[in-house]
Amino acid sequence: MTMSNTASVTVKAKARTLSIWFEDDQGNQITEVTSGGTFYICGEYLENSTPLSGETIHIFEVDEYGSPQTKVGTATTGTDGTFSLQVIAPTVTSDTDYYYRAYDDEQTPW
Repeated sequence: MTMSNTASVTVKAKARTLSIWFEDDQGNQITEVTSGGTFYICGEYLENSTPLSGETIHIFEVDEYGSPQTKVGTATTGTDGTFSLQVIAPTVTSDTDYYYRAYDDEQTPW
């Protein structure tokens, strides 16, 4: 009589990370901008610590809970996995916090 054996293997999902930050015209990271001023939403897209090139990144303004409200624009990653999108800050009469989130093609809400 022949006996068979069963074996298993774990297939690990690819670990993708998509991070964003804000910069001014000189490339300095910032946390605030003047009403109506220009700033850049920048980021990096990696898979298992390797830069992802040529990927479309969708930037959304989100509410304080992270729910998408308005699509701000799209950017494409360079060979180093980074991207940058020029944005004009809204005109406000008092200090106002705005929240942004980046999505890849598989995650984009719209």
